[in-house]
Amino acid sequence: MKAPIPKAPLAHSFGSASIIAHTIHQKFNLKVPNYRQEEDWAKMGLPITRKEISNWHIKTSQYYLEPLYNLLRERLLTQPLLHADETSYRV
Repeated sequence: MKAPIPKAPLAHSFGSASIIAHTIHQKFNLKVPNYRQEEDWAKMGLPITRKEISNWHIKTSQYYLEPLYNLLRERLLTQPLLHADETSYRV
């Protein structure tokens, strides 16, 4: 008995869910730019271009995060009152 092969997170892409998640983590949590990620992947023998990495991030946000954002926004707008923390944060 074998488990079925997991479906690719992005159509027509060789990026697995873990590789895509890793590049997103590096970019947004560790502040590693795409060109450095491209160099790191090449050193490991996996030639992933910065264009592919960028496309993964864009498509992932469109397919997975945008619907979540829209749902949360829709639910928030049904509330009679909203509270927000407007403490500023320097980026």
